[in-house]
Amino acid sequence: MVGLLLARRAVTLVPTPVGARGRGDLERAAARLPRYRELVDRLSWSRHLFEREVAATHVAGEDALADVVGIWSRIEHEDEWTPLRSWMRWSLVEQPEPLLDALCSDMLRGGPDPGISVPVAAGTDHFAGRFGLIVARSHPKSLAQRAEGAFARTIASWSMPVLLQADAKRIVHARDALAPELDALRAAVEAAVSGSGAASELRQASRDYGSRFAETETQLLADQDDEVRPVAGAVALSLVAMPRDVSLRSSADAAAAVGGARERKIHASRSEANRPEEVLSLIVKVMGRDGVRGGTRSASVGR
Repeated sequence: MVGLLLARRAVTLVPTPVGARGRGDLERAAARLPRYRELVDRLSWSRHLFEREVAATHVAGEDALADVVGIWSRIEHEDEWTPLRSWMRWSLVEQPEPLLDALCSDMLRGGPDPGISVPVAAGTDHFAGRFGLIVARSHPKSLAQRAEGAFARTIASWSMPVLLQADAKRIVHARDALAPELDALRAAVEAAVSGSGAASELRQASRDYGSRFAETETQLLADQDDEVRPVAGAVALSLVAMPRDVSLRSSADAAAAVGGARERKIHASRSEANRPEEVLSLIVKVMGRDGVRGGTRSASVGR
């Protein structure tokens, strides 16, 4: 929800059949794969966001699926990720429909299978890093998510009110109603990322946005027979830089921790030897709650 409000355009991974060329291919896949059909049905609420170009699945003609599939190859061939190999479902890479079915199944269940969720998380980070996007991350809950914090370099922190729950048209309405303040806040975030702006300027832009949100909140939440009841609340945000392979690193650390002493020592020495490129992330915590339900992440355009 933060990404859909704050980003100029939010980019997300929606699994599709490999080689699909049009609507017909998608419909045939939906007929063969019930989980794919269910995922598409679950995502139907967001159609208006795509029509208004608030959300997208591609950047420069590419989506994140190739990056996700590429993670399987990295885990197989790079020694640093040896602790993860026993988790992987290797046969999926060679079978397009079983891969699509597994991706949809894991996304529908919230990502409990590390053999799927680790490549998805790592592939999303890699895709975002290639295109200069900011990855929206929920406040960490799992051990692997909390381990990512050890690799984070904080750039700026601030808080702001947002829509915690809303349908697609309500999100678009809020973006339009708060457009001047959101544009100023986006510019301040971009300046903080580039180093041309101070954190104090970002916090001031956030306060200006917050004041405008408070002035218009009644109108923003006015009943219009929405599909879901709109709910507003405050979030704490941390803009951080992390290694582009942070999901692999934290997951490999967790896997090595349950291995033998020799495996932990070898993994630690390999990890120290590599200093990868960074990816920007926006960590979101709902204030007054334990965290954002679902532990989802998506890549959001930060420019």
